[in-house]
Amino acid sequence: YAQYELGKLYNEGYGLEKDFNKAFVYWTQAAENGNKESMLCLSKMYENGNGVEKDFIKANMWYKKSIQS
Repeated sequence: YAQYELGKLYNEGYGLEKDFNKAFVYWTQAAENGNKESMLCLSKMYENGNGVEKDFIKANMWYKKSIQS
């Protein structure tokens, strides 16, 4: 859960400089550890191209994983 929260802080810039790359790293770690919220955040990053190249296949993959977990 802490990895998810760190990703959220970096994504929004709360108390930290906004950094989509760091948000992506923390959310990826959290998602790989089973955090559903991070999976949804990653899917949105891929869908919108925030910090990563737009990739609808990866966005869909993370959406599906979040539903299945």
